[in-house]
Amino acid sequence: MTKPLIQHITKVPNSPRELGFQYNEWKPFQKEAIEELIEARQSGTNVLFLDAPTSFGKSLIGLSLINILKSRSIIVTSTKYLSSQYQRDYTNLAQIRGRANYPCILPEVPEGTTAANAPCQEKGFVCPVARISPYNLAKAMAVASDAVVTNYDYLLREANFVGSLVRPLRGIIIADEAHTIERHVTSFLEINFSNKTMSDLNLADWVPDYDLDDTQKWLSWAQSLETLIKLQISNIKEDPEANEEELTLRRFLRNLIRFTDSTPDQWIMDRRNNGTLYAKPVWIKGHFNDVIRKHAQTILMASATFVSTSDIARYMGIEEPHKTVSYGSNIPLQDRPLYYSPMFHMSKKQEKQEFSPADVAHTIDNLIAAYYPLPALIHTVNYTLTKQITQLSRYRRFMISHNEENREVIYQEYMDSKGFKVLISPSLGLGVDFPHKQGLQIICKLPFPSLGDRQVLARKNQDPSWYNWATASALEQAYGRGSRVPGHICDTYIIDSNYGWFRNSNKHMFSSWFIRAEENVPIDMVIDFAKRRGEFIRGYRSQHPATPYLEIA
Repeated sequence: MTKPLIQHITKVPNSPRELGFQYNEWKPFQKEAIEELIEARQSGTNVLFLDAPTSFGKSLIGLSLINILKSRSIIVTSTKYLSSQYQRDYTNLAQIRGRANYPCILPEVPEGTTAANAPCQEKGFVCPVARISPYNLAKAMAVASDAVVTNYDYLLREANFVGSLVRPLRGIIIADEAHTIERHVTSFLEINFSNKTMSDLNLADWVPDYDLDDTQKWLSWAQSLETLIKLQISNIKEDPEANEEELTLRRFLRNLIRFTDSTPDQWIMDRRNNGTLYAKPVWIKGHFNDVIRKHAQTILMASATFVSTSDIARYMGIEEPHKTVSYGSNIPLQDRPLYYSPMFHMSKKQEKQEFSPADVAHTIDNLIAAYYPLPALIHTVNYTLTKQITQLSRYRRFMISHNEENREVIYQEYMDSKGFKVLISPSLGLGVDFPHKQGLQIICKLPFPSLGDRQVLARKNQDPSWYNWATASALEQAYGRGSRVPGHICDTYIIDSNYGWFRNSNKHMFSSWFIRAEENVPIDMVIDFAKRRGEFIRGYRSQHPATPYLEIA
Protein backbone atom coordinates (compact mmCIF):
# COMPACT_ATOMS: atom_id res chain seq x y z
CA MET A 1 0.00 0.00 0.00
CA THR A 2 1.17 3.52 -0.67
CA LYS A 3 2.32 5.77 2.14
CA PRO A 4 -0.40 7.84 3.87
CA LEU A 5 -0.49 11.49 3.01
CA ILE A 6 0.92 14.01 5.49
CA GLN A 7 -1.64 14.42 8.28
CA HIS A 8 -2.81 17.27 10.55
CA ILE A 9 -1.94 20.13 8.19
CA THR A 10 -4.54 22.89 8.70
CA LYS A 11 -3.03 25.68 6.61
CA VAL A 12 -0.75 26.15 3.63
CA PRO A 13 2.85 25.84 4.86
CA ASN A 14 5.66 28.09 3.65
CA SER A 15 7.38 25.31 1.76
CA PRO A 16 6.09 22.38 -0.33
CA ARG A 17 8.65 20.22 1.45
CA GLU A 18 6.54 20.48 4.61
CA LEU A 19 3.82 18.61 2.71
CA GLY A 20 6.20 15.84 1.72
CA PHE A 21 7.19 17.17 -1.72
CA GLN A 22 10.70 17.62 -3.06
CA TYR A 23 10.62 21.39 -3.59
CA ASN A 24 11.95 23.90 -1.07
CA GLU A 25 9.94 26.87 -2.34
CA TRP A 26 6.59 27.56 -3.93
CA LYS A 27 6.57 29.02 -7.40
CA PRO A 28 5.11 32.54 -7.56
CA PHE A 29 1.39 32.57 -6.65
CA GLN A 30 1.10 28.83 -5.99
CA LYS A 31 0.56 29.31 -2.27
CA GLU A 32 -2.01 32.04 -2.88
CA ALA A 33 -3.90 29.83 -5.34
CA ILE A 34 -4.07 26.97 -2.83
CA GLU A 35 -5.37 29.32 -0.16
CA GLU A 36 -8.10 30.61 -2.48
CA LEU A 37 -9.21 27.09 -3.37
CA ILE A 38 -9.34 26.00 0.27
CA GLU A 39 -11.34 29.08 1.19
CA ALA A 40 -13.82 28.42 -1.63
CA ARG A 41 -14.32 24.80 -0.59
CA GLN A 42 -14.72 25.68 3.07
CA SER A 43 -17.40 28.18 2.07
CA GLY A 44 -19.38 25.38 0.44
CA THR A 45 -18.40 25.75 -3.22
CA ASN A 46 -17.70 22.32 -4.63
CA VAL A 47 -17.07 23.07 -8.32
CA LEU A 48 -13.68 24.74 -8.61
CA PHE A 49 -11.76 25.96 -11.66
CA LEU A 50 -8.02 26.63 -11.61
CA ASP A 51 -7.16 28.82 -14.59
CA ALA A 52 -3.39 29.19 -14.80
CA PRO A 53 -0.93 29.00 -17.68
CA THR A 54 1.27 26.10 -18.67
CA SER A 55 4.29 25.79 -16.35
CA PHE A 56 2.43 27.44 -13.44
CA GLY A 57 2.60 24.22 -11.42
CA LYS A 58 -1.11 23.37 -11.30
CA SER A 59 -0.33 19.74 -10.55
CA LEU A 60 1.50 20.58 -7.33
CA ILE A 61 -1.41 22.83 -6.35
CA GLY A 62 -3.87 19.97 -6.72
CA LEU A 63 -1.69 17.53 -4.82
CA SER A 64 -1.16 20.06 -2.04
CA LEU A 65 -4.91 20.55 -1.79
CA ILE A 66 -5.33 16.80 -1.27
CA ASN A 67 -2.68 16.78 1.45
CA ILE A 68 -4.02 19.78 3.31
CA LEU A 69 -7.67 18.73 3.20
CA LYS A 70 -6.79 15.08 3.95
CA SER A 71 -9.34 14.01 1.37
CA ARG A 72 -9.72 10.66 -0.39
CA SER A 73 -9.09 11.77 -3.93
CA ILE A 74 -8.62 10.84 -7.58
CA ILE A 75 -6.40 12.73 -10.00
CA VAL A 76 -7.47 12.31 -13.61
CA THR A 77 -5.20 13.04 -16.57
CA SER A 78 -5.70 13.15 -20.32
CA THR A 79 -2.87 10.73 -21.16
CA LYS A 80 -1.20 7.67 -19.69
CA TYR A 81 2.09 9.55 -19.90
CA LEU A 82 0.84 12.26 -17.53
CA SER A 83 -0.44 9.64 -15.09
CA SER A 84 2.97 8.00 -15.03
CA GLN A 85 4.69 11.35 -14.59
CA TYR A 86 2.49 12.16 -11.59
CA GLN A 87 3.43 8.89 -9.93
CA ARG A 88 7.10 9.21 -10.84
CA ASP A 89 7.38 12.68 -9.35
CA TYR A 90 4.97 12.14 -6.41
CA THR A 91 5.53 8.63 -5.07
CA ASN A 92 2.62 8.76 -2.59
CA LEU A 93 0.20 8.14 -5.44
CA ALA A 94 -1.20 4.82 -6.53
CA GLN A 95 -1.73 4.47 -10.26
CA ILE A 96 -4.26 2.39 -12.16
CA ARG A 97 -4.76 1.97 -15.91
CA GLY A 98 -6.86 -0.20 -18.17
CA ARG A 99 -6.25 -3.94 -18.37
CA ALA A 100 -4.37 -3.69 -21.67
CA ASN A 101 -1.48 -2.02 -19.82
CA TYR A 102 -0.78 -5.05 -17.62
CA PRO A 103 0.69 -8.40 -18.75
CA CYS A 104 -0.95 -11.72 -18.19
CA ILE A 105 1.44 -13.87 -16.10
CA LEU A 106 0.02 -17.27 -16.93
CA PRO A 107 2.96 -19.32 -18.28
CA GLU A 108 0.94 -20.95 -21.07
CA VAL A 109 -0.29 -17.75 -22.79
CA PRO A 110 1.45 -16.29 -25.89
CA GLU A 111 3.98 -13.51 -25.40
CA GLY A 112 2.31 -10.11 -25.39
CA THR A 113 -0.95 -11.31 -23.85
CA THR A 114 -2.40 -8.65 -21.55
CA ALA A 115 -5.05 -8.67 -18.85
CA ALA A 116 -7.50 -7.38 -21.48
CA ASN A 117 -7.24 -10.46 -23.72
CA ALA A 118 -6.16 -13.05 -21.16
CA PRO A 119 -8.04 -16.33 -20.58
CA CYS A 120 -9.73 -14.76 -17.53
CA GLN A 121 -11.83 -12.72 -19.94
CA GLU A 122 -13.60 -15.90 -21.03
CA LYS A 123 -16.70 -16.81 -19.06
CA GLY A 124 -16.16 -19.63 -16.61
CA PHE A 125 -12.37 -19.43 -16.54
CA VAL A 126 -10.89 -19.44 -13.02
CA CYS A 127 -7.45 -17.87 -13.01
CA PRO A 128 -5.00 -19.69 -10.69
CA VAL A 129 -2.82 -16.58 -10.33
CA ALA A 130 -5.59 -13.97 -10.02
CA ARG A 131 -4.44 -12.86 -6.56
CA ILE A 132 -0.99 -11.91 -7.82
CA SER A 133 -1.79 -10.71 -11.32
CA PRO A 134 -0.26 -7.26 -12.01
CA TYR A 135 -3.64 -5.72 -12.89
CA ASN A 136 -5.44 -7.05 -9.81
CA LEU A 137 -2.60 -5.94 -7.53
CA ALA A 138 -2.61 -2.45 -9.04
CA LYS A 139 -6.40 -2.26 -8.77
CA ALA A 140 -6.39 -3.38 -5.12
CA MET A 141 -3.75 -0.79 -4.28
CA ALA A 142 -5.72 1.95 -6.05
CA VAL A 143 -8.97 1.06 -4.27
CA ALA A 144 -7.23 1.08 -0.87
CA SER A 145 -5.26 4.27 -1.48
CA ASP A 146 -6.33 7.73 -0.38
CA ALA A 147 -4.78 9.23 -3.50
CA VAL A 148 -5.01 7.65 -6.94
CA VAL A 149 -3.97 8.84 -10.39
CA THR A 150 -5.58 7.48 -13.52
CA ASN A 151 -6.73 8.63 -16.95
CA TYR A 152 -10.17 9.84 -17.99
CA ASP A 153 -11.02 6.73 -19.99
CA TYR A 154 -10.38 4.42 -17.06
CA LEU A 155 -12.21 6.59 -14.53
CA LEU A 156 -15.28 6.86 -16.75
CA ARG A 157 -15.54 3.12 -17.23
CA GLU A 158 -14.67 2.25 -13.64
CA ALA A 159 -16.95 4.83 -12.00
CA ASN A 160 -19.97 4.05 -14.16
CA PHE A 161 -19.82 0.26 -14.41
CA VAL A 162 -17.65 -1.27 -11.68
CA GLY A 163 -17.60 1.41 -9.03
CA SER A 164 -15.05 0.13 -6.51
CA LEU A 165 -12.67 3.03 -7.19
CA VAL A 166 -15.29 5.64 -6.23
CA ARG A 167 -17.08 3.81 -3.41
CA PRO A 168 -17.29 5.16 -0.83
CA LEU A 169 -17.63 8.58 -2.48
CA ARG A 170 -14.30 10.28 -3.16
CA GLY A 171 -13.73 13.66 -1.53
CA ILE A 172 -12.11 15.35 -4.53
CA ILE A 173 -11.69 14.62 -8.20
CA ILE A 174 -8.86 16.71 -9.65
CA ALA A 175 -9.32 16.93 -13.41
CA ASP A 176 -6.02 17.86 -15.05
CA GLU A 177 -6.04 19.28 -18.61
CA ALA A 178 -9.73 19.85 -17.92
CA HIS A 179 -10.34 21.43 -21.32
CA THR A 180 -10.16 17.84 -22.66
CA ILE A 181 -13.06 16.60 -20.47
CA GLU A 182 -15.59 17.16 -23.25
CA ARG A 183 -13.58 15.02 -25.67
CA HIS A 184 -13.20 12.15 -23.20
CA VAL A 185 -16.83 12.17 -22.07
CA THR A 186 -18.04 12.35 -25.67
CA SER A 187 -15.86 9.36 -26.56
CA PHE A 188 -17.22 7.45 -23.57
CA LEU A 189 -20.81 8.14 -24.64
CA GLU A 190 -20.29 7.06 -28.25
CA ILE A 191 -22.50 4.21 -29.45
CA ASN A 192 -20.69 1.99 -31.94
CA PHE A 193 -23.07 -0.10 -34.00
CA SER A 194 -20.37 -2.59 -34.93
CA ASN A 195 -21.29 -5.89 -36.58
CA LYS A 196 -20.15 -7.82 -33.51
CA THR A 197 -22.13 -5.76 -31.00
CA MET A 198 -25.29 -5.87 -33.06
CA SER A 199 -24.91 -9.62 -33.51
CA ASP A 200 -24.41 -10.11 -29.77
CA LEU A 201 -27.70 -8.27 -29.24
CA ASN A 202 -29.43 -10.24 -31.99
CA LEU A 203 -29.96 -6.95 -33.81
CA ALA A 204 -27.79 -7.50 -36.88
CA ASP A 205 -30.78 -7.30 -39.23
CA TRP A 206 -32.38 -4.35 -37.46
CA VAL A 207 -29.98 -1.63 -38.61
CA PRO A 208 -31.51 0.58 -41.34
CA ASP A 209 -29.62 2.61 -43.91
CA TYR A 210 -31.00 6.09 -43.26
CA ASP A 211 -29.34 9.31 -44.33
CA LEU A 212 -26.82 10.34 -41.67
CA ASP A 213 -28.36 13.81 -41.51
CA ASP A 214 -31.81 12.44 -40.70
CA THR A 215 -31.20 12.06 -36.96
CA GLN A 216 -34.96 11.99 -36.32
CA LYS A 217 -35.29 8.70 -38.22
CA TRP A 218 -32.37 7.18 -36.34
CA LEU A 219 -33.85 8.35 -33.05
CA SER A 220 -37.23 6.84 -33.91
CA TRP A 221 -35.52 3.57 -34.78
CA ALA A 222 -33.67 3.47 -31.45
CA GLN A 223 -36.85 4.34 -29.54
CA SER A 224 -38.67 1.47 -31.24
CA LEU A 225 -36.10 -0.88 -29.69
CA GLU A 226 -36.45 0.50 -26.17
CA THR A 227 -38.28 -2.50 -24.71
CA LEU A 228 -35.73 -4.90 -26.16
CA ILE A 229 -32.88 -2.71 -24.93
CA LYS A 230 -34.19 -2.64 -21.37
CA LEU A 231 -34.63 -6.40 -21.47
CA GLN A 232 -31.04 -6.84 -22.59
CA ILE A 233 -29.80 -4.60 -19.76
CA SER A 234 -31.71 -6.65 -17.19
CA ASN A 235 -29.93 -9.76 -18.46
CA ILE A 236 -26.49 -8.26 -17.76
CA LYS A 237 -25.67 -8.40 -14.07
CA GLU A 238 -23.97 -5.46 -12.37
CA ASP A 239 -20.95 -7.66 -11.77
CA PRO A 240 -17.75 -5.99 -10.51
CA GLU A 241 -15.82 -8.87 -12.07
CA ALA A 242 -17.45 -8.45 -15.49
CA ASN A 243 -15.07 -9.05 -18.38
CA GLU A 244 -14.20 -6.53 -21.06
CA GLU A 245 -16.83 -7.84 -23.47
CA GLU A 246 -19.60 -7.56 -20.88
CA LEU A 247 -18.53 -4.04 -19.91
CA THR A 248 -18.51 -2.96 -23.55
CA LEU A 249 -21.98 -4.37 -24.08
CA ARG A 250 -23.29 -2.75 -20.90
CA ARG A 251 -21.94 0.64 -21.98
CA PHE A 252 -23.52 0.23 -25.41
CA LEU A 253 -26.92 -0.45 -23.92
CA ARG A 254 -26.84 2.39 -21.39
CA ASN A 255 -25.68 4.91 -23.97
CA LEU A 256 -28.36 3.78 -26.40
CA ILE A 257 -30.98 4.62 -23.78
CA ARG A 258 -29.34 8.05 -23.38
CA PHE A 259 -29.79 8.44 -27.12
CA THR A 260 -33.48 7.47 -26.99
CA ASP A 261 -34.06 10.09 -24.28
CA SER A 262 -32.62 12.89 -26.43
CA THR A 263 -33.88 15.17 -29.21
CA PRO A 264 -32.56 15.09 -32.82
CA ASP A 265 -30.35 18.17 -32.40
CA GLN A 266 -28.53 16.66 -29.40
CA TRP A 267 -26.79 13.75 -31.19
CA ILE A 268 -25.08 13.15 -34.52
CA MET A 269 -24.73 10.03 -36.63
CA ASP A 270 -21.58 9.21 -38.58
CA ARG A 271 -19.55 6.36 -40.07
CA ARG A 272 -15.92 5.43 -39.53
CA ASN A 273 -13.51 4.74 -42.37
CA ASN A 274 -14.32 1.03 -42.10
CA GLY A 275 -18.04 1.76 -42.47
CA THR A 276 -19.01 1.22 -38.82
CA LEU A 277 -22.00 3.35 -37.86
CA TYR A 278 -21.80 5.32 -34.62
CA ALA A 279 -23.70 7.98 -32.69
CA LYS A 280 -22.41 10.54 -30.21
CA PRO A 281 -23.79 13.59 -28.40
CA VAL A 282 -23.13 17.06 -29.75
CA TRP A 283 -22.53 18.38 -26.21
CA ILE A 284 -21.92 16.71 -22.86
CA LYS A 285 -24.33 18.89 -20.90
CA GLY A 286 -26.90 16.58 -19.40
CA HIS A 287 -24.26 13.84 -19.11
CA PHE A 288 -21.28 15.36 -17.29
CA ASN A 289 -22.91 15.25 -13.86
CA ASP A 290 -24.05 11.68 -14.37
CA VAL A 291 -20.74 10.19 -15.53
CA ILE A 292 -18.15 12.28 -13.61
CA ARG A 293 -19.39 15.00 -11.28
CA LYS A 294 -21.56 12.84 -8.99
CA HIS A 295 -18.65 10.58 -8.07
CA ALA A 296 -16.99 13.08 -5.71
CA GLN A 297 -18.05 15.74 -3.26
CA THR A 298 -15.78 18.30 -4.94
CA ILE A 299 -14.30 18.59 -8.41
CA LEU A 300 -11.33 20.80 -9.23
CA MET A 301 -10.85 21.38 -12.96
CA ALA A 302 -7.43 22.75 -13.92
CA SER A 303 -6.37 24.08 -17.30
CA ALA A 304 -4.21 26.70 -18.98
CA THR A 305 -6.89 27.54 -21.54
CA PHE A 306 -10.14 28.37 -19.79
CA VAL A 307 -11.30 31.34 -21.87
CA SER A 308 -14.52 31.63 -19.88
CA THR A 309 -15.31 29.25 -17.06
CA SER A 310 -18.94 30.38 -17.25
CA ASP A 311 -19.03 29.13 -20.83
CA ILE A 312 -17.25 25.91 -19.81
CA ALA A 313 -19.85 25.36 -17.08
CA ARG A 314 -22.58 25.97 -19.67
CA TYR A 315 -21.06 23.49 -22.13
CA MET A 316 -20.89 20.88 -19.36
CA GLY A 317 -24.35 21.62 -17.94
CA ILE A 318 -23.02 22.65 -14.52
CA GLU A 319 -25.75 24.55 -12.67
CA GLU A 320 -24.37 24.58 -9.13
CA PRO A 321 -22.25 27.54 -7.94
CA HIS A 322 -18.63 27.49 -9.03
CA LYS A 323 -15.47 29.40 -8.19
CA THR A 324 -12.63 30.32 -10.56
CA VAL A 325 -9.10 30.91 -9.30
CA SER A 326 -7.13 32.58 -12.08
CA TYR A 327 -3.48 33.66 -12.42
CA GLY A 328 -1.16 34.82 -15.18
CA SER A 329 2.12 33.28 -16.29
CA ASN A 330 5.05 32.99 -13.88
CA ILE A 331 7.49 32.68 -16.81
CA PRO A 332 9.07 36.06 -17.70
CA LEU A 333 8.09 37.43 -21.11
CA GLN A 334 11.70 37.46 -22.27
CA ASP A 335 11.88 33.68 -21.76
CA ARG A 336 8.80 32.89 -23.88
CA PRO A 337 8.60 35.28 -26.86
CA LEU A 338 5.98 34.59 -29.52
CA TYR A 339 6.87 35.80 -33.03
CA TYR A 340 4.24 36.10 -35.72
CA SER A 341 5.42 36.17 -39.32
CA PRO A 342 2.59 35.55 -41.83
CA MET A 343 4.60 33.57 -44.35
CA PHE A 344 1.92 31.16 -45.59
CA HIS A 345 -1.86 31.11 -45.77
CA MET A 346 -2.40 27.55 -44.58
CA SER A 347 -5.87 26.73 -45.88
CA LYS A 348 -6.74 23.66 -47.91
CA LYS A 349 -8.19 25.72 -50.74
CA GLN A 350 -5.15 27.89 -51.28
CA GLU A 351 -2.17 25.73 -50.35
CA LYS A 352 -1.56 24.45 -53.88
CA GLN A 353 -2.18 27.86 -55.48
CA GLU A 354 0.05 30.02 -53.30
CA PHE A 355 2.91 27.75 -52.27
CA SER A 356 4.09 24.18 -52.23
CA PRO A 357 4.96 21.91 -49.30
CA ALA A 358 8.58 22.36 -50.41
CA ASP A 359 8.27 26.10 -49.72
CA VAL A 360 7.07 25.39 -46.18
CA ALA A 361 9.85 22.84 -45.59
CA HIS A 362 12.46 25.30 -46.92
CA THR A 363 11.28 28.03 -44.53
CA ILE A 364 11.28 25.64 -41.59
CA ASP A 365 14.80 24.51 -42.53
CA ASN A 366 15.99 28.14 -42.50
CA LEU A 367 14.53 28.68 -39.04
CA ILE A 368 16.06 25.44 -37.76
CA ALA A 369 19.43 26.49 -39.20
CA ALA A 370 19.21 29.84 -37.42
CA TYR A 371 18.91 28.08 -34.04
CA TYR A 372 21.10 25.03 -34.72
CA PRO A 373 22.13 23.03 -32.70
CA LEU A 374 19.29 23.88 -30.32
CA PRO A 375 16.60 21.18 -30.37
CA ALA A 376 13.33 22.17 -32.06
CA LEU A 377 9.66 21.24 -31.80
CA ILE A 378 7.44 21.68 -34.86
CA HIS A 379 3.63 21.65 -34.55
CA THR A 380 1.94 20.63 -37.80
CA VAL A 381 -1.71 19.91 -36.77
CA ASN A 382 -2.06 16.97 -39.19
CA TYR A 383 -0.12 13.89 -40.26
CA THR A 384 -0.13 14.87 -43.94
CA LEU A 385 1.85 18.04 -43.31
CA THR A 386 4.13 16.16 -40.90
CA LYS A 387 4.98 13.63 -43.59
CA GLN A 388 5.53 16.29 -46.29
CA ILE A 389 7.91 18.36 -44.17
CA THR A 390 9.83 15.31 -42.97
CA GLN A 391 10.34 14.05 -46.52
CA LEU A 392 11.37 17.44 -47.95
CA SER A 393 13.53 18.83 -45.13
CA ARG A 394 17.29 18.79 -45.40
CA TYR A 395 17.25 18.05 -41.65
CA ARG A 396 15.12 14.93 -42.10
CA ARG A 397 17.79 12.61 -40.65
CA PHE A 398 17.53 14.58 -37.40
CA MET A 399 13.74 14.59 -37.37
CA ILE A 400 11.62 12.20 -35.33
CA SER A 401 7.87 11.93 -35.57
CA HIS A 402 5.21 9.60 -34.24
CA ASN A 403 1.90 7.97 -35.01
CA GLU A 404 -1.08 7.47 -32.70
CA GLU A 405 0.37 4.27 -31.23
CA ASN A 406 3.97 5.28 -30.41
CA ARG A 407 3.47 8.88 -29.26
CA GLU A 408 4.85 8.30 -25.75
CA VAL A 409 7.82 6.27 -26.99
CA ILE A 410 8.87 8.96 -29.47
CA TYR A 411 8.41 11.70 -26.88
CA GLN A 412 10.76 9.86 -24.52
CA GLU A 413 13.26 9.29 -27.32
CA TYR A 414 13.31 13.05 -27.94
CA MET A 415 13.72 13.84 -24.25
CA ASP A 416 16.54 11.31 -23.84
CA SER A 417 18.45 12.48 -26.91
CA LYS A 418 21.69 14.31 -26.15
CA GLY A 419 22.47 15.82 -29.53
CA PHE A 420 20.53 17.87 -32.05
CA LYS A 421 17.00 16.61 -32.70
CA VAL A 422 13.84 17.99 -34.28
CA LEU A 423 10.55 16.60 -33.00
CA ILE A 424 7.79 17.12 -35.57
CA SER A 425 4.26 16.32 -34.46
CA PRO A 426 0.58 16.96 -35.18
CA SER A 427 -0.50 16.24 -31.62
CA LEU A 428 2.00 17.24 -28.94
CA GLY A 429 0.20 20.45 -28.10
CA LEU A 430 -0.82 19.29 -24.63
CA GLY A 431 -0.09 16.75 -21.95
CA VAL A 432 3.70 16.64 -22.37
CA ASP A 433 6.50 18.59 -20.78
CA PHE A 434 9.83 19.74 -22.25
CA PRO A 435 11.81 21.33 -19.39
CA HIS A 436 15.13 22.78 -20.55
CA LYS A 437 14.82 21.15 -23.97
CA GLN A 438 14.07 22.97 -27.22
CA GLY A 439 15.12 26.51 -28.02
CA LEU A 440 12.77 26.77 -31.00
CA GLN A 441 9.11 26.03 -31.62
CA ILE A 442 7.34 26.47 -34.96
CA ILE A 443 3.56 26.46 -35.24
CA CYS A 444 2.99 25.79 -38.92
CA LYS A 445 -0.79 25.90 -39.02
CA LEU A 446 -3.55 27.15 -36.76
CA PRO A 447 -5.21 24.18 -35.03
CA PHE A 448 -8.74 24.70 -36.35
CA PRO A 449 -10.98 21.73 -35.45
CA SER A 450 -11.79 19.73 -38.57
CA LEU A 451 -15.16 20.56 -40.08
CA GLY A 452 -15.08 17.11 -41.62
CA ASP A 453 -16.02 15.90 -38.14
CA ARG A 454 -19.83 15.97 -38.00
CA GLN A 455 -19.83 16.73 -34.27
CA VAL A 456 -17.51 19.70 -34.78
CA LEU A 457 -19.75 20.97 -37.58
CA ALA A 458 -22.86 20.58 -35.43
CA ARG A 459 -21.23 22.46 -32.55
CA LYS A 460 -20.07 25.24 -34.85
CA ASN A 461 -23.56 25.60 -36.26
CA GLN A 462 -25.18 25.64 -32.82
CA ASP A 463 -22.56 27.83 -31.11
CA PRO A 464 -19.98 29.48 -33.42
CA SER A 465 -18.09 30.86 -30.42
CA TRP A 466 -17.20 27.31 -29.35
CA TYR A 467 -15.30 26.70 -32.59
CA ASN A 468 -13.16 29.79 -32.07
CA TRP A 469 -12.60 28.95 -28.42
CA ALA A 470 -11.42 25.43 -29.31
CA THR A 471 -8.92 26.91 -31.81
CA ALA A 472 -7.60 29.51 -29.36
CA SER A 473 -7.33 26.88 -26.62
CA ALA A 474 -5.32 24.47 -28.77
CA LEU A 475 -3.02 27.29 -29.94
CA GLU A 476 -2.25 28.40 -26.39
CA GLN A 477 -1.53 24.83 -25.38
CA ALA A 478 0.92 24.37 -28.25
CA TYR A 479 2.67 27.66 -27.43
CA GLY A 480 2.92 26.60 -23.79
CA ARG A 481 5.10 23.58 -24.65
CA GLY A 482 8.05 25.96 -25.15
CA SER A 483 9.42 27.63 -22.04
CA ARG A 484 8.39 25.63 -19.00
CA VAL A 485 10.55 27.13 -16.25
CA PRO A 486 12.02 30.59 -15.62
CA GLY A 487 15.44 30.90 -17.21
CA HIS A 488 14.68 28.48 -20.05
CA ILE A 489 14.34 30.58 -23.21
CA CYS A 490 12.36 29.16 -26.09
CA ASP A 491 11.32 31.19 -29.13
CA THR A 492 8.00 30.31 -30.78
CA TYR A 493 7.12 31.26 -34.36
CA ILE A 494 3.64 31.22 -35.91
CA ILE A 495 4.02 31.21 -39.70
CA ASP A 496 0.35 30.78 -40.69
CA SER A 497 -1.18 34.08 -41.83
CA ASN A 498 -4.60 32.91 -40.57
CA TYR A 499 -3.41 33.86 -37.10
CA GLY A 500 -3.63 37.56 -37.92
CA TRP A 501 -7.33 37.75 -38.71
CA PHE A 502 -8.21 35.09 -36.15
CA ARG A 503 -6.46 36.95 -33.33
CA ASN A 504 -8.03 40.27 -34.32
CA SER A 505 -11.51 38.76 -34.38
CA ASN A 506 -11.13 36.68 -31.21
CA LYS A 507 -8.66 38.56 -29.05
CA HIS A 508 -11.00 38.25 -26.07
CA MET A 509 -10.60 34.48 -26.22
CA PHE A 510 -6.86 34.54 -25.63
CA SER A 511 -5.25 34.78 -22.21
CA SER A 512 -3.49 38.04 -21.48
CA TRP A 513 -0.20 36.19 -20.83
CA PHE A 514 -0.38 34.87 -24.40
CA ILE A 515 -1.22 38.17 -26.09
CA ARG A 516 1.51 40.06 -24.19
CA ALA A 517 4.16 37.67 -25.51
CA GLU A 518 3.38 38.36 -29.17
CA GLU A 519 5.64 40.37 -31.47
CA ASN A 520 5.21 40.84 -35.24
CA VAL A 521 8.20 40.10 -37.46
CA PRO A 522 8.03 41.14 -41.16
CA ILE A 523 8.34 38.28 -43.62
CA ASP A 524 11.42 39.72 -45.34
CA MET A 525 13.22 40.10 -42.01
CA VAL A 526 12.28 36.90 -40.20
CA ILE A 527 15.31 34.75 -41.12
CA ASP A 528 17.90 37.41 -40.25
CA PHE A 529 15.94 38.10 -37.07
CA ALA A 530 15.93 34.36 -36.25
CA LYS A 531 19.71 34.15 -36.76
CA ARG A 532 20.26 36.91 -34.18
CA ARG A 533 17.87 35.27 -31.75
CA GLY A 534 19.54 31.87 -32.22
CA GLU A 535 22.96 33.37 -31.55
CA PHE A 536 21.64 35.04 -28.41
CA ILE A 537 20.05 31.87 -26.98
CA ARG A 538 23.14 29.76 -27.75
CA GLY A 539 25.28 32.29 -25.89
CA TYR A 540 22.83 32.44 -22.99
CA ARG A 541 22.73 28.66 -22.61
CA SER A 542 26.51 28.39 -22.69
CA GLN A 543 26.62 30.72 -19.69
CA HIS A 544 23.53 29.36 -17.93
CA PRO A 545 23.48 25.56 -18.25
CA ALA A 546 20.16 23.98 -17.39
CA THR A 547 19.69 22.67 -13.89
CA PRO A 548 17.62 19.53 -13.22
CA TYR A 549 14.00 20.46 -12.71
CA LEU A 550 10.95 18.28 -12.34
CA GLU A 551 7.73 19.72 -13.66
CA ILE A 552 4.40 18.21 -14.61
CA ALA A 553 2.67 19.59 -17.71
